[in-house]
Amino acid sequence: MSNRFTAIAEYLETQGIATVGTNLFINTLPPEPDTCLIITPYPGVAKSENILHPYDTFSFQLMSRSSNTETAFDLVMAAYDVLQGLGGLINGFWFVELVALQQSPLSMGKDALNRSLFSLNFRGEVENKTQNRGN
Repeated sequence: MSNRFTAIAEYLETQGIATVGTNLFINTLPPEPDTCLIITPYPGVAKSENILHPYDTFSFQLMSRSSNTETAFDLVMAAYDVLQGLGGLINGFWFVELVALQQSPLSMGKDALNRSLFSLNFRGEVENKTQNRGN
C-alpha cells in the first residue's frame, strides 16, 4: 500500500537521487550500504485554521549517510533540490507543498562506523478528504 512517504521516495528515485530499497529507505536505517538516504516520518502539526480544507500536514526527516563527508552532504542536497517547493500530483498523491525547515543540511556527526550523517527536516501538506471536509 502506497502512502505519502512512499510517493516521495518513488519521486526521488524517478529524479535519479537514489533507488528505493537499495540506497533509499523509509523508517529504517540498515547497516549497509555505506551511502544511503533515509526518510523518517514524524507527526505533522494539526491546523485549527481552515480545518475544513481537505489537507493534512505532515513532517519528515531526510537523512543521508556516507563514508565520504562530501558525498553525504551532496546526496541530501540533491534531494533538497528536487523536493524544496514541490507541489502537484506525485505518484497518486496531491501535494500542496513540500518545504524544507532549514536551507542547509545539519551535520549529525558520525555513526559507529565513522560514516558522516546529515539531515534536513521537511513539512508538507497533502490532500486528504474525509467525511467532513472536502467532499
